[in-house]
Amino acid sequence: MAYPTDVEIQAVMDARKLNRMGALQYIRRQGKKAAPAQAEPVSASKAFDEAVKVAKKINAAKPKAAKPAVKKAKRAELPKSSSEQVKVDREKLDSIIRASLKSAYGKVCPVLGVLGQRFTVPSQKSGYPFYRVLVDTPDGLMTNFVSGFYDGNIKTSLHKADPKSYTVKTLLARIARKTKRAADKLAKEAK
Repeated sequence: MAYPTDVEIQAVMDARKLNRMGALQYIRRQGKKAAPAQAEPVSASKAFDEAVKVAKKINAAKPKAAKPAVKKAKRAELPKSSSEQVKVDREKLDSIIRASLKSAYGKVCPVLGVLGQRFTVPSQKSGYPFYRVLVDTPDGLMTNFVSGFYDGNIKTSLHKADPKSYTVKTLLARIARKTKRAADKLAKEAK
């Protein structure tokens, strides 16, 4: 259907007492009623459905290869949620962090603070317990992730800290506030 001319639009506007948009809609509705019924085009979803049916028929004819054994997820065996706490020796946890930093950098690096911790018994809702700290290393800010202390197989891993992440930003802001407060306190005492 061709776009109506200004004369046709104005004529409908005057005859029907419509604005320009209403006149355009009226003309289009009238054009659709007058147009001969055409075969309905096949929608994309119908074409896709038919392609899927054909693909299923082809795949059904092929013999299926044996799938490799997949490890079952441990999450299915876990309870839905848990509030019971895992007993963690904090001194042992700190010594593990110090040992991992010493093995990675040859010296102990300062731990700036805790980014996240979970000490509840493993569950589907919370997952396994972990402890994550922010460390200042010669390579810059790193996160040290400690896990596995629930089953006795403790693992640590170091990753580059993302300064844009919420936990890192809030910890650095808290450290900045504390140092500013301490500096202000020293300045007051010096007066």
